[in-house]
Amino acid sequence: MRKKQIIFETAGGGEIGYGHITRCIALAKEALLRGWEIFFEDTDRYTKSLIRDVASKTEISFSAWWDYQQPDEDQIICRVIDTPDEEHPLLKAWQDDLKFAVVDKAFSDMAGLATPGIYPIPFICLGKAEEVVPTVVKFVEELDLAGFLGPATIVADSKYASRLKHLTEDWYETRVLSDLSPEQMAKEMVRCDIAVTKTGQLLLEAFCLGIGAITIEPTGGHDELHKKQQEKYGENWPTVCITHNRYHFRPNDIARMNPLTQVQEAAGTLIAKLENRPELTCMGYQAKKLVDGRGAERVLDAIEAEIESKGKTV
Repeated sequence: MRKKQIIFETAGGGEIGYGHITRCIALAKEALLRGWEIFFEDTDRYTKSLIRDVASKTEISFSAWWDYQQPDEDQIICRVIDTPDEEHPLLKAWQDDLKFAVVDKAFSDMAGLATPGIYPIPFICLGKAEEVVPTVVKFVEELDLAGFLGPATIVADSKYASRLKHLTEDWYETRVLSDLSPEQMAKEMVRCDIAVTKTGQLLLEAFCLGIGAITIEPTGGHDELHKKQQEKYGENWPTVCITHNRYHFRPNDIARMNPLTQVQEAAGTLIAKLENRPELTCMGYQAKKLVDGRGAERVLDAIEAEIESKGKTV
């Protein structure tokens, strides 16, 4: 029986988001555990550097991710595409059913283990896209102006670390972190009570650990995705969405560091949530019921089932 091979074609960063790469790598890690051979399509230099950066933070050698010899096209059983123009249906499946939400093994190993402390702690991380990262600074500034004094865990690009540390130097038990591996992210997030992020990979990871979220949505596309999920799950959707739709940006526009009023609203919402421990507990309970950390297994199971039923590649 031939060894299963899976090839990934992906893109990420400012164009479609860093999380698209981390999602593909999380699925690749699960495939490696099954003995599949993994390849990443040779792509543009920027995306390749992001893949290398993300993969280098895993516990598996980078050489396992990238084979510079092209795979045998006749041996490939699955080509997973996650680009601005096309997406593999099973990678998109989580939008319709969160049991297919792919999260890194570091999070699935800690599924549902979020442990509230004496004081509620927010986990603030809005991603790594260049257009979105500065929003973290604006958001922390608004928290400071509102009188928030911690504790908090903030994850941001290293070039903003000194500014954020200066803003939070008088805050109680607050840390500013950068360049974390999936394992480090999971260990930091599991100590927290609510995430501040955007709809995407980190939101799914937060749910898996058992914490709810406040989302600051950067684009019309994010607004629509969040609205779809909120309509499906209703009162059981453990997220408060701070949308920019009312600011009349075109659907795919970045909200240009987000309007100040949007960030102010998010800061006020977070402070109110932190003062309501029962609500945080309820959001966490709802979250862990939605994402159990086994999405990557289900995606690969579905790929294998389709291969067996059709007797061909997918």
